[in-house]
Amino acid sequence: MKIRTFEPIEDGSSPVRHYTVTRTLFHFPSLVGRGTICWLATGPDESESTFVIKDAWIAPEELAGWESEASLLRHVQTKGVVVGVVQIRHSEEVRRGVDATDLDTVFRNRRVEGASSSERELDRVHTRIVMNTHGKTLDQFATRKELLLAFHDAVLGA
Repeated sequence: MKIRTFEPIEDGSSPVRHYTVTRTLFHFPSLVGRGTICWLATGPDESESTFVIKDAWIAPEELAGWESEASLLRHVQTKGVVVGVVQIRHSEEVRRGVDATDLDTVFRNRRVEGASSSERELDRVHTRIVMNTHGKTLDQFATRKELLLAFHDAVLGA
């Protein structure tokens, strides 16, 4: 499976980049919520390292006036914090086509005509973050002690 992104470069353009998914890392099993899914993927150039791509469906009211995960990761990155924090490569609100105004939303994907204003309030925007890999997933620890130490470090970090 391929995942398409529009990643801006220094000249101001946003070329299309395609990542190749190698496996699913996490998939939220419920229909209620953000529908988060994370994939392990190789970069557009096969010689590039692997990345984690995280997709989620965020309610618009959560986007306006709130710090997004991507903005927090960018802030940490600009402050030079690299130890123990995943480094973000790219973030975007996913588009259905190449037009920047054609955002991928739940409402636009529905086949029901004439939704009410209360239904439109429940709309969610498809967001994507591309990150460098950092460590291993919790199910890959060799011993219980190693897992407990990871949880311990996470609690100290919080």
